[in-house]
Amino acid sequence: MEAVKDLARTVADSDGGITSMTIGAVDEQTGEISSSVVIDQETAESILQTEPPPADSEFGPEEGGRTFLGARSLYLVACAVCERFPEDLAPAAAAFLSGRLRLAFLWRRYGTEEGGKTAVGQTRRASGIAGWALTELAELDGVEEAVSFAIWLSAAYHRINPGQVERTLFHELKHLTLTPKGKWILRGHDLETFADEVRRFGLRPYDGGMERVADAFRQLVLVEAKPNGDA
Repeated sequence: MEAVKDLARTVADSDGGITSMTIGAVDEQTGEISSSVVIDQETAESILQTEPPPADSEFGPEEGGRTFLGARSLYLVACAVCERFPEDLAPAAAAFLSGRLRLAFLWRRYGTEEGGKTAVGQTRRASGIAGWALTELAELDGVEEAVSFAIWLSAAYHRINPGQVERTLFHELKHLTLTPKGKWILRGHDLETFADEVRRFGLRPYDGGMERVADAFRQLVLVEAKPNGDA
């Protein structure tokens, strides 16, 4: 509840710049993105240099300070990630870049701990009071439609690991997908298992996610094994 209240406080102070805007169009026949704004990897890195993750002091005191801050830089870098990997992030990339999928981007002071695991980013459906607060923020950006999902990244983690921002955004955007009926939902990871389980019993024959991850690892090993980084 404190985090939700913090979002509402952010509404009062924010000058916008944290939500998706319509920056391009999608050809309905080909599905190709015709974007009026192209943000390449070099530009994304430049954005993060000029607008790095906020310092801890920007969140205020530990007691009574902020949990979230608006993240214009994350919105811009997310655009770059979607431009670079439209197929990997389908269908979310095209919908986000065309403005058909409304997302809000936030810095969270710290990551979260749950079940012995640390989360340095998370995608959440914007609903209830939090959904209202995020939609109010969207209106500051000139966006009339309600925000569908919010993506936050840990400022503390990404200050130390700035090179991981794009990877974390890619991961979080990957959670967004459409049902056959056209409803946006959050999907789980491709792989949920233990290393010892795979070592002892191999891959489950019915688990397509494990096969995809194993294939990705095999390709990575082959690339790294080639001399001089030749493709």
